[in-house]
Amino acid sequence: MSQIARVFVVLNLILAAGFMCVAASFLGYQADYKAKLEAEQKMHAADKATAEAQAANQKKEIERLQADLGATKEKASNLETKNSSLTGEKESLTTDKTNKDAQIAQLTKNIESVNETMKRMQDERAALTTSNTKLMQDIQAAQGNERKANEELAKAKDSILTGENKLSDLQKAHTSLQDAKHEADLLIEIARKKGVDLTGLVAMEPIADARVIGVDMGLKLIQVNVGSNRKVSKGYVFDLVRGSSYIGRFNVDQVYDTTAAGTLTILKPGETVTVGDVALNTLN
Repeated sequence: MSQIARVFVVLNLILAAGFMCVAASFLGYQADYKAKLEAEQKMHAADKATAEAQAANQKKEIERLQADLGATKEKASNLETKNSSLTGEKESLTTDKTNKDAQIAQLTKNIESVNETMKRMQDERAALTTSNTKLMQDIQAAQGNERKANEELAKAKDSILTGENKLSDLQKAHTSLQDAKHEADLLIEIARKKGVDLTGLVAMEPIADARVIGVDMGLKLIQVNVGSNRKVSKGYVFDLVRGSSYIGRFNVDQVYDTTAAGTLTILKPGETVTVGDVALNTLN
């Protein structure tokens, strides 16, 4: 083998060794690049997922903001309508205020006029008060005289009324006595028709303060506060009166020392005997 061939072989070996070194370096670099690329792709995938989640949240927030914007626009429209209405009311109130101010001004003038009139009337009242003072004194004197006259008139009326009441009581008593006498006459006439001899009867002695102390209207029993101590005997007849009214009559059946009891024989229609009624023995 020639020297040139040897050199060429050595150069080929050197070039082959260099190529292998370069290839090995390139393969190492490619592996590093691939690893880095895969790491970056994974990182980018995580970032993409985060970005997509953020985009979804932002979309929801945009939708919420759009809904809020719609509601805000509606509120703004309502507020504009209300503002327009308030503006009209304000203009109406302004007109009313102007009218009220004019009315107040007129009322102020009227008040001033009334004040002047009141001042004049107060002056006139002061003059009238002075003249009324004397008039009141005269009225008081006249009222004093009137009171005296009324008192005297009242006394006279009371006297007349008392007299009229006494007269009425006397008239009632007279009527009651006449009724009692009429009833007694009827009883006497009945007794005579039945053959009772009344010629031997003697007028009874009046018994004072005889009153009913016990009553049983169911059994028609009457008890009085006089007995044998007041010469009451069996068969006595008492007429019962209350004030000027005739009540009835009862016959004595039982006599005791200080009381007597008997049976009710006559009762005026509509009347009833009560404790305290007066018992008279002089009407029969």
